[in-house]
Amino acid sequence: MQTASSGCTIVVVYNSTLQPLVIPVNKSCLRCKYYKIKDSLTGFCRVEVLFSGNREAEKPIVQADSSCEKWIDCGQTYFIRLGWIKNLEKE
Repeated sequence: MQTASSGCTIVVVYNSTLQPLVIPVNKSCLRCKYYKIKDSLTGFCRVEVLFSGNREAEKPIVQADSSCEKWIDCGQTYFIRLGWIKNLEKE
């Protein structure tokens, strides 16, 4: 993975003909491995809990569109989160 000047991570994957496909990934908390959803706009950052091993560590509330330097792409979980948020908005 590489980082573009705009702050987006660029993921390069290859299609069936081995041609590279460049996919920009926006670094937001919603796409982070350490983010846990509270509602459609906010959630908890679990980075301190996971790094320290202390379940009582601080879990600050963060906006879904913010990010930090400890960001790690959550992969497929992002799309699961989007579906969960869409379901919340229907109710």
